[in-house]
Amino acid sequence: MVLIMEKLNSGSNQRSRLFMSKLLNALIRERTRKNITPDMIASHLGYDAGEYVRIEKGEQPLYLSDFFNICDLMCEDPREIIRDLAKD
Repeated sequence: MVLIMEKLNSGSNQRSRLFMSKLLNALIRERTRKNITPDMIASHLGYDAGEYVRIEKGEQPLYLSDFFNICDLMCEDPREIIRDLAKD
């Protein structure tokens, strides 16, 4: 799974960029729906707010551990988020 995330983050092809964009948008949508701020997520991950915002913008990689920690903070099942993306 780590290798998959590294490959997706590299943006080496259009499909991986599209998937990462959809994944980040899904995380943003969920955190907005649950009134969770980027500052709260950054603090939970041990980042500063600016660094996390760069992750959301796709300027920095989203690591697998960060994805799971964000899902944990939002009380979301990561498998559900991935399944929802696969439906699109």
